[in-house]
Amino acid sequence: MPRRQRPWARSVLRRSLIVGITILALAVYGLVAAGGQTIATRTTAASAIGTASQLSVSLATSPTNNSVNVAARGPNNTLLFYWEVGGTWYGPLGLGGANTTYSAPSIVAEDSGNFDIAVQGPGNTIYFYWDASGTWYGPLQVGTAGATFSTPSMTIDADGNLNLAAQGPSNALYAYWNTGATWYGPLGIGGANSTFSAPSATYADINVGTVEVYAIGPNNDVRNWDRSHQTGQWSGPHEWSNDQQGYSVPSGYKQDAMVQGPNHSLFNTVGFAELNQVGTAGSAYSAPSFVSGFTQSDSRVTVQGPSHSL
Repeated sequence: MPRRQRPWARSVLRRSLIVGITILALAVYGLVAAGGQTIATRTTAASAIGTASQLSVSLATSPTNNSVNVAARGPNNTLLFYWEVGGTWYGPLGLGGANTTYSAPSIVAEDSGNFDIAVQGPGNTIYFYWDASGTWYGPLQVGTAGATFSTPSMTIDADGNLNLAAQGPSNALYAYWNTGATWYGPLGIGGANSTFSAPSATYADINVGTVEVYAIGPNNDVRNWDRSHQTGQWSGPHEWSNDQQGYSVPSGYKQDAMVQGPNHSLFNTVGFAELNQVGTAGSAYSAPSFVSGFTQSDSRVTVQGPSHSL
């Protein structure tokens, strides 16, 4: 659906995963910076690990047909899109032209099967792209210039509305939200010197109804902010770990987070009282990518290991 933008409201106001997969050997292609662009069925040159996407990618799975869809930062700060149909990969489709994309993208899948992508754009902005029945639109600038200093993180709340979080100036934390096809924000939910990483935004679940945001705090601690579904109010920061426990962008899912810990270890945290070491020292050399089921026993996490292993 289209997303219009109006002047910012500075008062109160499914899943977003950034996963390490990349595409090898891009074909020569034309990039389109704005307007509608329809998906074509062009097979990718390859679907193995490579370098052309600059190792900045994000993945989402369609709830309507379980197809895998990938957004990637391409050469010359472009935005590329790849999609899988029946086990065959297609793309790249150029969504953003040269010098439109200055971070890893964040992609989410709507219940309708449409997709949305947000990136850090030029001038420390947020650029937003959306898909309607296979046709892509954008970029639309969300928020003001000079307000975004990290990869944005996007999730969908209980009402089906998009929610964005990004590190702001002076290590602040900013939130944006989309209601009735209109974007609002930035709203400062974390003050100056509260946020020292890109955030990870996620939706708790239908029972809890909160939007959860995780980031690293000033003392290498994991911090959490949450927005109530009932009131729309943000609360936090809540300390989710001891000091000197967080050394990467956290990866949050529902009310749970994974983070690279001290000495290249891996920690899982569910609130301050529940901090569990998942990987031993020397096992984690990147931010993790995390998805959790209803119990810890069906959680999954991937991370770069020693000697560039996975």
